[in-house]
Amino acid sequence: MRKLREGERLLNDGKDLVEVLRHLQISEATWNRWRNQYGGMKADGAKRLRELEIENVRLKKLLAEAELDKAMLRELAEGNFWLVAAWVAADTPGNLVNGLDALAAAAGVRQPETDSAEAA
Repeated sequence: MRKLREGERLLNDGKDLVEVLRHLQISEATWNRWRNQYGGMKADGAKRLRELEIENVRLKKLLAEAELDKAMLRELAEGNFWLVAAWVAADTPGNLVNGLDALAAAAGVRQPETDSAEAA
């Protein structure tokens, strides 16, 4: 924001855009992006925009977690307890394969091994 204001000041003083960009040590693409995003915005507005972007990321994460919970409850309601237990056993959300492997190992179920020599 500070560089954008300084660049606007230099342009108003009659400097060429290439000179301004060289002085600010930014590319023309960066300059255009900043002008489109922050042009005419005061520092308070830019700060509020950044805060809203951070809150948006946080809310997207919360929504994703809620959708996972809904899917898990749906599976429970349908009686797919094995699948839900695999989700719970998974080391990271969405890593269902590891969860199924962990459940199978805990239950003592041997997984069939895939051997590339047998397949050939």
